[in-house]
Amino acid sequence: MNVLLVEDNFVIAMHLQDLVETDGHSAVGPFAKAEEALTALGAHKIHGALLDYSLAAGTTSISVADKLYELGLPFAFVTGQARINIPQRFACVPRLFKPIQDQALSTVLQGFQKCALPSLW
Repeated sequence: MNVLLVEDNFVIAMHLQDLVETDGHSAVGPFAKAEEALTALGAHKIHGALLDYSLAAGTTSISVADKLYELGLPFAFVTGQARINIPQRFACVPRLFKPIQDQALSTVLQGFQKCALPSLW
């Protein structure tokens, strides 16, 4: 499974990439900016995504979440904040809290596989 990674903190991004790959999946990215991730969505076959909600310069990954939703692809928000203002339309999207626990990430990735549409594989 190809997992898009959007994370602006280099150390956390490398850790996420390592966890995804250790779980037997391929990481696409990491990308620090939403625009880069959106470009990657058009260039790679993506099966799911892990999105850091709050990115640099006060930006968010909501534009990526909107595109993933439009494409019917599963995703989860990754955050270090207990309270974030995620739009109501994404209230049911899984959230992983930093520091990310291996088992929590593995569970989310397994959920991606269960949610994926067969035509996307």
